Amino acid sequence: MRSDQVLVLPASFGQERLWLHEQVRHEAPLYNVAGGVRFGGELRLDVLRRCLSWIVARHEVLRTVFRLEGAQVSQVVRPPYDVDVEIAEVGGDLEETLRELAAEPFDLAAGPLFRCHLLRTGPGEQLLFLVMHHIVGDGQSRDVLLMELGELYDAAISEREAHLPDLPVQYADFAVWQRQVLESGALDDQVAYWRDRLEGAPELALPLDRPRPERPRHSMRTAELSVPGDMMSRLRTVGGGLTPFMVALSGYAALLGRWSAQPSVVVALPAAGRDEPELENLVGFFVNTLPVRMDLGDDPTLAELLRRTRDRCLEAFANAAVPFEKLMEELRPHRTGRRLPFAQAWIVLEDPPVLGDLFGREVEVVVPGEARSPFDIALQVRNDGEALLGTLAGAADVFDAETVRAAARTFAAILAADPATRVSELPFLIDQTSVVFDTAAGEPGRDSEDAAAATATEHLLAELWSEVLELDEVSVDDEFYALGGNSLRAVRVMMRAHELGMEIPVELVLGEHTVRQLAAGAGSVDED
Repeated sequence: MRSDQVLVLPASFGQERLWLHEQVRHEAPLYNVAGGVRFGGELRLDVLRRCLSWIVARHEVLRTVFRLEGAQVSQVVRPPYDVDVEIAEVGGDLEETLRELAAEPFDLAAGPLFRCHLLRTGPGEQLLFLVMHHIVGDGQSRDVLLMELGELYDAAISEREAHLPDLPVQYADFAVWQRQVLESGALDDQVAYWRDRLEGAPELALPLDRPRPERPRHSMRTAELSVPGDMMSRLRTVGGGLTPFMVALSGYAALLGRWSAQPSVVVALPAAGRDEPELENLVGFFVNTLPVRMDLGDDPTLAELLRRTRDRCLEAFANAAVPFEKLMEELRPHRTGRRLPFAQAWIVLEDPPVLGDLFGREVEVVVPGEARSPFDIALQVRNDGEALLGTLAGAADVFDAETVRAAARTFAAILAADPATRVSELPFLIDQTSVVFDTAAGEPGRDSEDAAAATATEHLLAELWSEVLELDEVSVDDEFYALGGNSLRAVRVMMRAHELGMEIPVELVLGEHTVRQLAAGAGSVDED
């Protein structure tokens, strides 16, 4: 346990992306991970605080903050500290209280990026609620924290030694190793797989109920859905031994294909990213995003789509080691500042842990619903015996509540259809009589024949690009990402411009742009 020194190490690729988004977005947080346990009886606060402080000492990432050093985002691992527990009485809507606590922002540079609440919810009833920024932990990390906390507390009360697995590595070690593996060329074959699968893949373009706003709120409208166990069993058999997740992905792909009328759709799904046994019990941001492309152009039957989905999932998870962020740099897809390439539609299978007894008593796991999301559409499913239950969420900025409910009904109706039905003939229950078409995916235009800087703003931006991209000369019609730029370098341009009194909108700095396009949307600088 490296507990007596400050360490400065490179951030992982995933941490770099989240740091980037936090720098350029100022609305309520999108990337907090929260969850807890409800139980009866009291806890000894002194013991609880001591156990939490021990966990923070044990997992370096929980005492890590982040800063930009040159062209690199760094993790700064600080010495252990005493963790406080915020105590509150909850007399109103508990779910709303949990959402509010989960949405409280963190300061990535100041820390800490982990907090604990003890909520008194009624006579003899309490809820222990943990919140951390996604940059230091994922869903499995939350479960690790709860289980370790329960074991440490029980051991302290029972005056016995706690039985926790050894941690041979820390998250910062993983981040360094991740970069070494990528630089070694060991993942070149996996990069080639994704390049081949995603070449020419269209950005998801769903008909919208209203135009996309300039500043998205990221709030979501949700609708519940269910697929009975007998239907799930039939579809799993028809598909040749599918998992429930594969069945859900098949129905989701068919829904998105019918809705968008596109010949292929890309669905983003999570991979745990913990293939090495040393990472299994470690807190950290390991989860990776896999952009799985589903081909619908030849109008397959539902049965054929199920079989394709199985193959696509197996292939994707066999090539899951390439960080999504590096994949975007390699593939250079069309970008807009409003949406992440290849990740407009999300699907996740949630299996809440069965923790049994914690703190010497039976507990109930509590995970708050997602009120905000960076995705346009998101499907969250879970197993309930043989049945599939879940929610479909759509961005409230562009979808009405009835549209989201109709999409959820369509998903269920698709999976209830005869497997011999072709995708084009599957049920579709969404009203399309009054829609607008998304222009966010449009290709950037060239609107200049003169490549020379015409204004002080264009001249300054060209100089900043030359500095950040390490180029001798930049034309006002050069495109940032085509010159070798990436999201982190784009943010460096934005931050340097801010220092010089120029404000650049997020949509421009993260989207495809030329110097002239960026200057047109930026605040001007003094001409003298």
